[in-house]
Amino acid sequence: MSRAVQMSVTRAVVAAVHPSRCRSIHSRPVSVGGCRRQWLSSSSSSTLPHNNKKETPLSMAGKAFFGSLCVATFGLGAWQMQRYVEKVALVETRERELTDDPVPFSEHHDGFRRVSVRGTFDHAKYVLVGPRGPPPGAMASSGPNSGRSSGGMSSSPQGFFVMTPLEQSNGEGTLIINRGWVPMNVVQGNKIAPDARNWEEPTGEVEIVGVPTQVDEPRYFSPPHDERHQRRLLWMDRIGLDAKTGTSGAPIVAQTSEQPEEHFPISPNASGLGEFKVGPATHAGYALTWFGLSGAGLVMTRKLLTRGR
Repeated sequence: MSRAVQMSVTRAVVAAVHPSRCRSIHSRPVSVGGCRRQWLSSSSSSTLPHNNKKETPLSMAGKAFFGSLCVATFGLGAWQMQRYVEKVALVETRERELTDDPVPFSEHHDGFRRVSVRGTFDHAKYVLVGPRGPPPGAMASSGPNSGRSSGGMSSSPQGFFVMTPLEQSNGEGTLIINRGWVPMNVVQGNKIAPDARNWEEPTGEVEIVGVPTQVDEPRYFSPPHDERHQRRLLWMDRIGLDAKTGTSGAPIVAQTSEQPEEHFPISPNASGLGEFKVGPATHAGYALTWFGLSGAGLVMTRKLLTRGR
């Protein structure tokens, strides 16, 4: 009997008596008896990955964190919806007040009711407040010159508001009239006489129709005024207005004009003066965003809570 035949017989006997030792006899699989099947089953069972481990469920801290995010974003959405409803009511009230006939300034109490006043300007005590963009709708109804920035950064041309004291004809004191807006190139255009006023200045008794407004409240980041310009303020500062106009707490009236003006200062119409910087549509957009985030967070939290089950 040849040596090859003897080896084959020996392997067959070992496979029949001790199947588990088949692999140790030869490193390669053989097709004798059940040895090949036994080697395949043992090797495959040893090499296949075991994926019986369950995912760890979400901890209590994780539940509290993701749950609070859902509740907080939903609350912000509800708050913006409340602001939307309030702003719609305010817009309707303001529009109604601005369309009513003007009343004498002495009869005005609060709100955006237009007033009429007669008096004489003291142009020598004018103050420029700015730089700022033009009043909404004063130069254009839309686009960069409209003065509407929708609460963001404005690309409108820059200029100044002309604030001028007006002595009332009825002897009831002095008012500060915001006569309108002049562009920066008009203010800085006269190089020979820098103090010259290159805008219209009516003389004698005039009648003004406008809306009472308030000064700006000083804030922590309110910039200091540039003292190099004696007749300028960076913002509607009560102390600065009193010092430069020689008045003391004089009420402020923003002059309005219902007809397009071809001269400076440019006064806004009543509807433009009553516009809100943040309108109802903006609040509705914010509410939709917060509600969407809350819904997405709820779906994600639900998936995390059911993980590992």
